Amino acid sequence: LLDEAYLQYSEQPSLIAQVAQRDDLIVLRTFSKLYGMAGLRLGVAAAHPERLRELASLGENPLPVPALAAALASLRDPQLMPQRRLQNAKVRQATIAWLGKRGFDCLPTEANCFVVDVQRDGAAFAKAMADNGVVIGRSWPIWPQRVRVTVGTEEEMAAFRNAFAKVAGVPV
Repeated sequence: LLDEAYLQYSEQPSLIAQVAQRDDLIVLRTFSKLYGMAGLRLGVAAAHPERLRELASLGENPLPVPALAAALASLRDPQLMPQRRLQNAKVRQATIAWLGKRGFDCLPTEANCFVVDVQRDGAAFAKAMADNGVVIGRSWPIWPQRVRVTVGTEEEMAAFRNAFAKVAGVPV
């Protein structure tokens, strides 16, 4: 099972074409990430016909007309993905550079999120950020000082930087 939910943010090749040659591969794609349609809950599973029959036997999942209309409109715009990928990369890289200049390391990423070492308890840091009007992701037991941050618009990331500077005690 290969989840390609974030693949469209990168230049990495999809493995979706391999489902024609392999009966043990299921590739998942979603409209939730790059297409910005998380609330519509629309995706696709590509697989060998036998695997698709197995999935179908688990029950039907009728698709709402608005989700299908939005997906078709997105797919008909050939510039949508490259524009969104470029916009996300620009904002993400600028934010990561801003953090780096203040001594905060981030894990490498091409997605619409990044993981930053906040150099203190991540859960407490996330709560302090929320108290300052910016909700960020969680930390993990294996990485208690790292938090996940979703990349937003330039305006949203400016609010992130302001709150981060206040919580971390660094200059904006």
